[in-house]
This record gives sequence, structure tokens and C-alpha cells, in this order.
Amino acid sequence: METSRLPRPEDGPFAARTVPGEFDLDGGQVVDLFDAAARIESRGYSDRSVHRKYGYDSVFDLAGDVVTSGPRHRAEVVATPVAYSLTKAWLRAALLVMGAVLAALVQAQLGAGSFEMIAAGCSGWILGQAVAGITWYRLRFDAKERAARYGGVVALVCAGAAVVGVGALLLTGALGAAGVGLILGWVAYALAVSLLTVMDRVAVPLTVMVVAVALQLTTWLIAPQAGAAPGWLSVLPALAAVTVVTVYTVRSVLAHEETGSPDLADLRGVFVPVAQSVLLAAALVVALSAVPDSHGTAFVATAVLVVACTDPGIVALRGRLSWFAHRSTSLLWSRRFAWSMASLAVLMVAMLAAALVIVIVEVTGAELEQLTTTLVGTVVFSVLATLSSVLTAFGAQSEGLFPAVLALAVMLAFASLAGGAILLISALACLAGLALLIHQFSDARVFS
Repeated sequence: METSRLPRPEDGPFAARTVPGEFDLDGGQVVDLFDAAARIESRGYSDRSVHRKYGYDSVFDLAGDVVTSGPRHRAEVVATPVAYSLTKAWLRAALLVMGAVLAALVQAQLGAGSFEMIAAGCSGWILGQAVAGITWYRLRFDAKERAARYGGVVALVCAGAAVVGVGALLLTGALGAAGVGLILGWVAYALAVSLLTVMDRVAVPLTVMVVAVALQLTTWLIAPQAGAAPGWLSVLPALAAVTVVTVYTVRSVLAHEETGSPDLADLRGVFVPVAQSVLLAAALVVALSAVPDSHGTAFVATAVLVVACTDPGIVALRGRLSWFAHRSTSLLWSRRFAWSMASLAVLMVAMLAAALVIVIVEVTGAELEQLTTTLVGTVVFSVLATLSSVLTAFGAQSEGLFPAVLALAVMLAFASLAGGAILLISALACLAGLALLIHQFSDARVFS
């Protein structure tokens, strides 16, 4: 018996029990008593085995100590109000949108083509997810400052890879100076934002980006012609903003004496987010080749806005599900409520994407021909990308790749088929993704 349930005489009658080392790390990760019990049972323990090996009366008896023990004691952490978390999520969403708007203004000023814009967006997306993945993974074991140091090491590697890749494209003539600046600037911004989000330092970069967008918009109104003189001076606000955000990120990471560098075992935190972003980026590229050129802006803008809204949407969904689960005495009712909320969320994403496409097409004056094609493609991509993000956020990381795979498959069919076949495939893909989310919500511990 490694740990006795009964206190030793010299400890007094109310001595705290030491959680067995096997479960020590679980103390900072469990959601509640039921989650702790599920983790213990998943290791093959029963009431009899925990009593025989550790001296506890039952699995729930041990789970109670796991909840109130460990390196990151949840009982010592004050629960963050949903309203506060939602505000933070909207600030992160605004930071993403401001970056996208600034990139679009720079593209217009420098005259960069669609290839440069797509390359910049996909590169920043994938490399940014690599940094975010390793940082969030390490956050399970370390303080956020130390986790950010791990992410900083990966960010340096990603930045080096971006420089090498862009340099190769420049030497082969596939990229011009405008494309190089756009890609490197967006990659630097994406890497910085990934670190700042984990460290919860969004206010300063958001302020910088709002000012930069206002100044860049002013220069665009003064000299709207792409590639017009004074050239790079016309995008000086964007250059200054990216530089300030990058320097602020570096100073924030190095401000603490925490040290650490990732090893091979940490790659498990990188694989899923990178694979997810690669699949969705590929699906986006394929979709853009299928929609009319005049609708490309509407497709990309809608995708960016929906992705930006996903973060606060997940926070709101988690808060609502947790609120109901803690007030319901029926596990079945908690499940049904979660299933209905998941279905409602998918419906809202579809309606939002459809409305945004129609509005943006109307505002930009694009041709209305093949609007239905663009509408269906944008809605399906937005729904599947959202389902992938929600599954990942609720702990089903591997399962979150399934909607991303579906998105790529549907977009490939979208580019080669037409008519009713596309509608049928799209509907089946969305229903399959929703069914997977509903299955994930069948266990109330996911959101309680």
C-alpha cells in the first residue's frame, strides 16, 4: 500500500492525505469530481482496486482528493466570469479581424496578386497554429510564462522556415517584393498573436492595430491606386504596426526568467492543430478556384469573420452548457440541451455565413451570376471549419480533424461537380460533422 487512507497518529486526526503520484498531475486538469473519477477508471481502477492499493473507500473518494490536490490546485483558482471570458474572446476576435483588414489594405496599396495574398494567409495560419499548439499543450504542465517560452522557440523555427521558403520563391521569380513583404509581415503577425493570446496580452496589440488600420485606410484613400508612388512608404503604418507588435511580443516572452525548450514529446501538441490548419487551408484554396473570381473577396472575408466569431462563440457555448449542467438533476436533460445547442450553433453559423456572403457581394458590386454556388461553398466551409474548432476546444482533438477532412473532400467535389450532387454531398458532410459533435456532447463531463 503506497499511501494510507488513515492519518498517522503524529499527523493528528485531520491530516491531509497525499494524492498518489500516479494521479498528481490530474489535479490541475480535471473539471470536477466526475471528470476525476473518469480519469481514474480509465486507468483500470475500480472501488476494490483503489481500496486495496491506496486505502481509499471508493473511486469517488480518491477522486475527491485529486480534485483538491495537484500542482495546479483548482480550488485555489477563482472561476472566471463568463462575461469577462466573453469580452476577452471578442478582443481576440477583433485582433484577428484588424490584422486581416490591414493585410487587405496593404495588398491594395502594393498591388499584390491573389497568389501572394493566399500564400500569406495560409502560411500565417499554419505556422501560427504550430506556435499556438505547442504553447497551449505546455500550458497543461507549466505556468503561462514558461509555456510562452516554449512557444517562442517554435516561433523562431517557424520564422526561419518562412524566410527560407519566401527566399526560395523570390529566387525562382514566383514572388515579387510586394509578395515577400506581405507574406513575411503576416507570418510575423500571426506568430506574435499566437503567443500574446496565450499570455492574455491582447489590449496593447489591438490598440496598435486599430490605429494602424485607421492610418493605412487614410493613405489608401489618398493614394488608392495599387503600386502608386510613394510605394513602400504608403504601407508604413502597417510596417510600423507589425514591428511594434512583434517587439512587444518578444519583450513579453523574455520579461520572465522562465526557460524551456520543446522536445520530441511536445510534438504531440503541434500535430493536430497544424494538420487541422493544413486541411482547412487546402480546402479554402480549392474553394477559391471553384468560385467566380469576383466572389473571392466575399468568400475569404466571410471565412475570416466566421473564424473570428468562433472564439467568442465557443466561450458562450461552454458557459451556457456548464450553466445548464450544474442546474439540471438529469444527465439525460443535460445531454439533450447540449445536443440542441450544438444544432442551433451550426444553424447560426450557416445563417451568418450566408448573410455575410450576400452583403459583401452586394457591397463590392460583384456579379450575381453563380451566387448560389458561392453561397453553398461558403456556408459548407464555414460550418465544417467551425465544427472542427468546437470539437478541438471541447477536448476531442483527433476527432476535430474529421470535419477538416470533410471540408477538403467537399471542396474538391465542389470544384468538379455541379447541381444536386453538390447539395447532397454538402448536406451529408455537415450532418456527419454535427453527429460527431453531438456524440462528443453525450458525456456531460465535457462541458460541466
